[in-house]
Amino acid sequence: MHDPPHPGQTLRDGWLSAEMSAEAAADQIGVTHEDFAAVLEGRQGITPALALQLEAAGWLNAALWMRLQAAYDLAQERLRRECAA
Repeated sequence: MHDPPHPGQTLRDGWLSAEMSAEAAADQIGVTHEDFAAVLEGRQGITPALALQLEAAGWLNAALWMRLQAAYDLAQERLRRECAA
């Protein structure tokens, strides 16, 4: 089974750097530090509102963030069903 990473991992690995902390990134895109940390840690998904905020900050486009989240959610549901079978 293909298991795509949580979009928060893409944010962590691809957009945050030594020069930009998670707190600074949250401030830049206009979300709370707690909500952004939850996404980065995979405890919360990318919502349409967050996808638009990421896009407005120049962090790819909203449709891509939503596709990444949908792929992750679908893989997780498949895994749950396989485990239940």
